[in-house]
Amino acid sequence: MNEVLIGAYYNHYKNKPYKVIDISKGSEDMIDYVAYQALYENETAKTWIRPYKMFVEEINGKPRFQLLNPKNWPIPFEKFHSHIYFNEKTQAKAELLHEKIEQSGVYGGLSPLRFELRGPHPHWMFTVNFDVEIFMAMIELMQKHRDGLSILVHPLSGNELLDHTDYAMFLGQKEKLNLAIFG
Repeated sequence: MNEVLIGAYYNHYKNKPYKVIDISKGSEDMIDYVAYQALYENETAKTWIRPYKMFVEEINGKPRFQLLNPKNWPIPFEKFHSHIYFNEKTQAKAELLHEKIEQSGVYGGLSPLRFELRGPHPHWMFTVNFDVEIFMAMIELMQKHRDGLSILVHPLSGNELLDHTDYAMFLGQKEKLNLAIFG
């Protein structure tokens, strides 16, 4: 997997844990950078940036940063939910991704495409539910076939506000959610 999941936990090849904060672009060089936070005591810095290409590269045949299985996260979660966003222009891409997911059988629940705004979500969407056991396979499938679509992935913790903020992860463009609906 060579696409960074924003908001997810990664392990550095030197066995140090980090959480990806965001992807940003350098104003002077226009290079994409990954901003990430150390999850251990570090006297040098707590927040780091690294060129995207370097973040996803391999060192001696191993990823520099490896996406951690949620079973190894600081807060363990059992169930996940994803929202695949689309609009009129990207509907055909969403239909293809929906079909790929359905054919894969790697999911616990798959909604139809929804052509209205729901909850805090800023776009049309369809949703996929999956358990922690298939998290890595589901992320890999969405990375491989999302074709530019923005995807929100979050655990089902029982706290919808936290699920859509602190626990939210994105493949592609991070979307602004309407959090006012949570009170």
